[in-house]
Amino acid sequence: MAKFEKVQVTEVMAEGFKGFQEKTVMVLEEGKNTFIGDNGKGKSSVGELIVWILTGKNMIGKQKDLNIINKDSTTAVGSISFMDEDGETHEVERKLSSTTTLKFDHKRITQKQLEELISTDLFLLIFNPMYFLSLDMDSSRNAIYSLLPGVEKEDILAELNAQERAFLEGEHFELKDTNDYLKNRRKELKEIEDKKKHLQGYMAKLGEKIDIPAPLAFDDKKIEVVEKQLEALNQRKPELKNLSELLMKKSELDKLITEVKGTRFESEKVKLELLNQKSLLEQQIKTEMAKEYKPMDTSKLETDIAVLRNDYKSVATQHKVLEQEGQALDKKQIHFHEGDQCPSCKQTITAQAVSVLNGELKKQVNETKAVIHEKQEGFKKTLSDLEIEGKSLLAQITKAKNEDELHRKKFEEQKKANIASFQTQLDKVNFKLNNLNKEEERFVNEQKAKISVLQRQIDSLELNKLEKENAQIQKAFDEEVRKERATLQGTLSTLRKEKESVVKSETSRLALVKRAEENAKELEKKKVELANYDKKEVLINNQISYMKIFNAQKIVIMNRTLSTHLNHISLKLEKTVQSTGEIKDCFEVLYMDKELKICSTSETIKAGLEISHMIRELSGLDYPVFVDNGESITSYEDTASQTIETKVVKDKKLSILKNGKEKEVVAIPKAKIKITTVDNDEEIVEEMAN
Repeated sequence: MAKFEKVQVTEVMAEGFKGFQEKTVMVLEEGKNTFIGDNGKGKSSVGELIVWILTGKNMIGKQKDLNIINKDSTTAVGSISFMDEDGETHEVERKLSSTTTLKFDHKRITQKQLEELISTDLFLLIFNPMYFLSLDMDSSRNAIYSLLPGVEKEDILAELNAQERAFLEGEHFELKDTNDYLKNRRKELKEIEDKKKHLQGYMAKLGEKIDIPAPLAFDDKKIEVVEKQLEALNQRKPELKNLSELLMKKSELDKLITEVKGTRFESEKVKLELLNQKSLLEQQIKTEMAKEYKPMDTSKLETDIAVLRNDYKSVATQHKVLEQEGQALDKKQIHFHEGDQCPSCKQTITAQAVSVLNGELKKQVNETKAVIHEKQEGFKKTLSDLEIEGKSLLAQITKAKNEDELHRKKFEEQKKANIASFQTQLDKVNFKLNNLNKEEERFVNEQKAKISVLQRQIDSLELNKLEKENAQIQKAFDEEVRKERATLQGTLSTLRKEKESVVKSETSRLALVKRAEENAKELEKKKVELANYDKKEVLINNQISYMKIFNAQKIVIMNRTLSTHLNHISLKLEKTVQSTGEIKDCFEVLYMDKELKICSTSETIKAGLEISHMIRELSGLDYPVFVDNGESITSYEDTASQTIETKVVKDKKLSILKNGKEKEVVAIPKAKIKITTVDNDEEIVEEMAN
């Protein structure tokens, strides 16, 4: 079912709702319906009842803490009959106890389903003129803004002049993005200004005058002359004595000396073998002497015999204990006499029982002795076995120690024999080595004599004296050449530094010439770049200026739309920021150029009625209007098709004025109830008049 465009209340029923304890029915008509009565008679409750039935809320749209059930009731019931835009009548019933029941045309529905038929927010905005004024700024603004007809981009452009329209038609933007458009343009403008500032500083730097010195030149022939003199100096040689023949003679003698030194002792290999044998024999003697005899291990046998001794002591102790127990029994002479008390049953022994008890006692003693004797025999057997085993272990230990002593003596004899054998071999090797050492000493002495003869022949050549003389000649020559070279190198270094300075100066001069030329070219390029920035800056300023005009015109159209539905109220939902031209959300309400907070009660009610009228026209909905405290307004423009107003009349019961006639609102007497079952087992309760 579609949303109702018209709600004309024809009948309202209340039972258990606030002051209406008993069932009360109020019939309403088209046009003005005035409820009168003294304070506390239920005039305002009529409006609250209608709102609660249709929305489940109070007059300001709150659902919590409604407190609507009459103090003497457990349930609140309310129903409304209304006529829609097609003249059809419908009924809405709401019941509140521990749960809430909602029916539309006698069928259960949810609040969400009722909301689809009658919008809660729009009903409250139209029905209660004071509801709009109770909302916060954002809710009030959004409520109206959602009802305004959409303004298209083309509608705004159509109201601009030709130049403004032509410019903006060439721009790409969406109506909702004009603020972003302006922000982006201002950002671009700031970037261009920063770039221009940087560019102008750079251009000023490029335009600075560069001082270029006069050109310099250097004659390279000066360096060539000195370099040739140095080359000639390097080629000069000293006049030394010729020692080549003497050096050749010395070389031959040195060769002979080397040959003599290279001659080896012919028995050297034999000597080396004997030294190896000597070292091996000495190591064998040392190893043999380090050997020690490892005695046989009899610890296990000694441990076994220690355990055996402990076992023997333990058995002997037990045997002795048994002997003592037997001796104690022999000494024990127990006889029962007539009149004694039995140690078992604690009864007095009779004469007849004495012989019986004495016989039993003797029998027990003999049995105990037999047990002790049997155990003693067993212990004797165990002790005998332990003695035999002990003797066997002692014999084994004695035998092991005797065998160990024989092995030790044999080991010592073998060790002594081995050492003597190795020592005999070592003595033979030492004898041979002594003979070889004597032969080697004669060989070395002969070799030294030959080398001495050859060395005297070398000394007779007097090469050392001649080499010293040549060294002195070379030294004097080197000193002379060094001085001349130092002089020439100093001159060459000075000339090269002079050339380097000239080249450096000329390089710097040419760099300055090149820089001046490059700066001139760069300056021309930057002038073109700066001109482009100027053009772009003009374009962006125009974009910002025309978009400000566009935003301003958009607000003009919106305000014009609002003003067509308002009379004494001035209402603004948007405004432009003067510095940026951006559209900013706002909510400014003035009644006859006054802020609502300083308006009187009557002015506030009139302002609410005017806004209610505007919402009806914008939404196209024809809902009733409720004017509370109507006595505070002498007159107001009633534009609604149905108005419900309340007025305070002293000492007057709740009554309704229709067409100048007054009728008291009274509860309907209780009557018989007829219950009719309809679709889905829903129940319709009808009250039947008496």
